[in-house]
Amino acid sequence: MDFLFQDEAEQDENALKSRQSDKTWRILVIDDDESVHQITRLVLADALVENRKLELVSAYSSVEAKEILLQDSDFCMAFVDVVMETDHAGLELVEWIRKDLGNQAIRLVLRTGQAGSAPEATVIKQFDINDYKEKTDFTSGKMITSVYAAIRGYRDITTIQRSLDAFKQLIAATHDLLQIQQFKPFGSAALHHLLTLMEVDSSALYIARSHLDENGNNMIIACTGKYVDEADSLENSTIAPNIKERIQQTFDRKGSYSDTECFIKYYESSPDVASVLYIEFEDDAEHFKANLAEPFAMSIALILENLMRQKSQN
Repeated sequence: MDFLFQDEAEQDENALKSRQSDKTWRILVIDDDESVHQITRLVLADALVENRKLELVSAYSSVEAKEILLQDSDFCMAFVDVVMETDHAGLELVEWIRKDLGNQAIRLVLRTGQAGSAPEATVIKQFDINDYKEKTDFTSGKMITSVYAAIRGYRDITTIQRSLDAFKQLIAATHDLLQIQQFKPFGSAALHHLLTLMEVDSSALYIARSHLDENGNNMIIACTGKYVDEADSLENSTIAPNIKERIQQTFDRKGSYSDTECFIKYYESSPDVASVLYIEFEDDAEHFKANLAEPFAMSIALILENLMRQKSQN
């Protein structure tokens, strides 16, 4: 589609980079030696992983680490010292994180200055850790490599989990939507479930057009964020003219468009009913997955067609 997005994209590029830079990868450093914390912060101070900086949080015992994790589990990885309050405090903490806390996503890198008390082969076999490093051999280069590997592993695990959660939401949402018999509640529920599934901060519009509708208006079935409007039709709304034009182009060309700023998609379940989904990202599109949106939006289009036909018969 020949949308003229280039100028707007250039204007918003700096703002997008600024929003992305606000995100960080959070790492928990657990060690009773202050110098280890200082060295770790020094080595990782300027590290940038997938356009995100690192945020390090310190804990000086396994007890303190537990307190932190009980209040805030949003860490992608943790460096865990073996010997702290006891000779095996770190190993016991690993067991607690995996079994009692139930956190399988956080990547755990075990560090020890006394390898004899926790032999690598035994620890790797018996404990659910992701890496094992002796402090004497843990150079700055190896530390950075370990962080990259751990963060990428965490990213992949959380992506899979989001996909599984989204699939469950898809099933539940489709069931809920089938119970709704009015346009506005239908649209609101549809858009709410879709954005929840995507886990993106956005403003969105869901527009429907039916050839069975004698007025021929583009009906606003749902809207969120800055596009919330009391009008029933796109034509009568206060939505910006350039957005109206993009939606009109999508209907006319029966196509789609997406970039880091927005996602626009045309859906046609029959010659009688068509709809357009327009999502404008207020944050970056990191979590947006078009392949997850496709089956959900098509389900909405099919339900919409049935509702349209019911309306025309009444």
